[in-house]
Amino acid sequence: RKNSESLLPVSVNFSGLQMSRPGFAESLLDRLRQYALPGNALILEITETAAISGDAKLTETLATLSAAGV
Repeated sequence: RKNSESLLPVSVNFSGLQMSRPGFAESLLDRLRQYALPGNALILEITETAAISGDAKLTETLATLSAAGV
């Protein structure tokens, strides 16, 4: 991208189940790299239930994505 500052972020809904799958974060980050998009070009939306579920894999996925700027 020549000017990633002018990009509008896109919000995408994912279920807790989807985000808990092995390789989810890596796959999503690969797609961002494939299209030369910064992490802040994507906003993830999850349900409150997923957010408070205590699922260790989901927590790990969210931490990985957050560290990448998503």
